[in-house]
Amino acid sequence: SIIKDGEKPSKMFPSYLISFLEEYLFGEDMRSCDDTLSAHFYAYAMKNKNKFIANWYEFNLNINNILSAFQARKYRMNVASVIVGHNEISEKLRSSNARDFGLSEILPYFDNVQRINDIESLVEREKKIDIMKLEWIDDAIFFNYFSIEKIFAFLVKIEMINRWCSLDREKGKE
Repeated sequence: SIIKDGEKPSKMFPSYLISFLEEYLFGEDMRSCDDTLSAHFYAYAMKNKNKFIANWYEFNLNINNILSAFQARKYRMNVASVIVGHNEISEKLRSSNARDFGLSEILPYFDNVQRINDIESLVEREKKIDIMKLEWIDDAIFFNYFSIEKIFAFLVKIEMINRWCSLDREKGKE
């Protein structure tokens, strides 16, 4: 590996990937590769100069962490061990014992995520999460008539639609 030999990695790799590889190769306390890579990616994405893009990734991080925290509590796991990233919300999720993690006053969408988490059907839960994301996107770009934000939002929506179109009963069983 280029990093292992002490050479500088190629600029063709995003900085979050290089940070992840350095931590993976030289770090001692990695929870899991997936969580560590996700944490590095979200930190990178949330520093994007475009506020809409940075906020989009922070919104996704928060939703994923809140849902993970609820599941950890449900199965009596250590909540802190399933939380990814380092922002105000992830720190509250790691440290709070309150029923709502102290987030219902901070996040306007917390109650919606909590209601979605209570849905038993995984398919329905995924649909509701995607609907919430679509609504967030529409609200966030309402006044952007033709901009990079509108194009990015369109691509995100297409990705969601393609994901749902590619799912069928057999893939669900897998």
